[in-house]
Amino acid sequence: MKSSSGLFDQLLVLTCVAGHLRRSGETASADAITQVQEELYKGFAGVFNSRFYLDQDGDCHWFIVPVRLKVEWEAWLETGEEEDWPEPPDGCTPIGGAPSLVTFADPREEG
Repeated sequence: MKSSSGLFDQLLVLTCVAGHLRRSGETASADAITQVQEELYKGFAGVFNSRFYLDQDGDCHWFIVPVRLKVEWEAWLETGEEEDWPEPPDGCTPIGGAPSLVTFADPREEG
C-alpha cells in the first residue's frame, strides 16, 4: 500500500495543476485531473475518513483538520488576506486555544 504522505503530495500537486488549468481556460483538462483525484481518494477512503492532523492558519489559529480535507485545507491557506480571509473549509475545527487542548486515542506520526 502506498504511504498516505506520498498520496497527499500527489493530491496537492494535482490540485495546483487543476487550479492553474481552470484559470487558463483549460476546463476539460482540469476536469480530467479532478477525476484522477477522486479515484485516489477512493483508494484511501479509510485514511481520509478516520485520521486528523493539527495545523495553523496564517494568523496563528490552530485547527483540527481531517486528512480527507488536506488538499482543500492547503488550497484554503493560500487564499485571502488577513482582513478578508474566507471561512475555513467545512469539517476543519478551530481549537479554542493551544494544541494541548486536543487529545488523541491513537496518535501516530505520518511521514
